[in-house]
Amino acid sequence: MKTLSDFVSAYSRVLARREEEEARRQVCQPPIVVSRQVGSGGHLVAEKLAQRLGFALCDKQILDELATRAKVPRDFLEMLDERPAKALELLGASLLRGVGLTPEDYERLLKSGLKALLKLGSVVIVGRGAIFLAEPRKALRVRIVAPRELRIRNLAQRLNVSAEEAAHRLQLIEKERAEFLRRYFNAEEASAECFDIALNTECLTIDDCVELVLRTYEKLFGCPSVKEILEGPQKPKHV
Repeated sequence: MKTLSDFVSAYSRVLARREEEEARRQVCQPPIVVSRQVGSGGHLVAEKLAQRLGFALCDKQILDELATRAKVPRDFLEMLDERPAKALELLGASLLRGVGLTPEDYERLLKSGLKALLKLGSVVIVGRGAIFLAEPRKALRVRIVAPRELRIRNLAQRLNVSAEEAAHRLQLIEKERAEFLRRYFNAEEASAECFDIALNTECLTIDDCVELVLRTYEKLFGCPSVKEILEGPQKPKHV
């Protein structure tokens, strides 16, 4: 027969376990960096990873933060971000707006912001060249790819345009990304050694990719919270 002290002791253990779990959740975990081909579904993978892990998703939001820190309009940063090669257009825009931010200033701001996010952890960063700044074993570096034909179909469906229009837009976006990486990271595309795992959405569903990334993350970093996610909800223990 259990006494009152037995119940108090058991309840204390439950409280201690809950406090330990809460403290573990509050500890920042290594970030995930997702590099993806246009139309591959990589952004969907990143969104689901952030949801499953409870991480912040950082994509275009990075520009919002940089605009706040630099005290400049967001659309001006978008020009620096996506069209750095059009120097005269940027110069004219900066003169008209009275903005004193140059492409070189933007580069310093972008890289310092990305490094801060990588150091902070508990984030999923999409694009922006973060893959070139992420260090092995300090972040999980993911590449999502798909054949061009599939990416064109995905883009056509998402934008509700014809396949021809989707192919044209895909080409433009790829060109802008290459210019961005070439200017700020001296490369048009990251090489294979920049990634810990690469997944093809022609062969795998978005959910398949999420599960494989989570398993790789748990394998690399051994995070108890990720292991719990993979194992699913546990049955409550009786006290």
